[in-house]
Amino acid sequence: MSTIINDNEIITDGEIKIQATDGKVLSLTAQNGMSDNKEITPLGKSELLDEIKNIDGSGSGIDADLFRGYAPDTLPAGIGVGQTWQDVTDNRSDGVTYTNTTGKPIMVGIRGYYNGTASDSLVVGYVDGNVVMRFACTYEIYGNFIVPNGSTYKVDKGSNATIANWWELR
Repeated sequence: MSTIINDNEIITDGEIKIQATDGKVLSLTAQNGMSDNKEITPLGKSELLDEIKNIDGSGSGIDADLFRGYAPDTLPAGIGVGQTWQDVTDNRSDGVTYTNTTGKPIMVGIRGYYNGTASDSLVVGYVDGNVVMRFACTYEIYGNFIVPNGSTYKVDKGSNATIANWWELR
């Protein structure tokens, strides 16, 4: 579950309270049946996570896998952040497997059409060998899919289909 923290807003998720000002985590108070609360003031991501793990003094604290201690300024950038659509039609071929080595997810966009015969006009997109996009060209069609970093991807087409454009948001 993700929560957007606005300036000076206190968000309560179970027994965790986070106080934020100007988009930065300033303090964290956990009430987990303890006789006293522990306050953390301002820490980076790894320091905050260490404090959360030790909040009850035993080293177990709350479930650190559920709350990873990301401060807003250290969140990993999502798809589209710092990326632009690039026309890679001239550098891509159907049936060839490519690997996303950009360090972040990319999106592939395909525009296809059929060559006058509807039979064998499929266009299929794969990520790590799994079908993630499939359409039969009846005139012109668009499809897209996301490729995680490190994953392989390819687009296959039938003998009566043409891939007119291949774009990647990278």
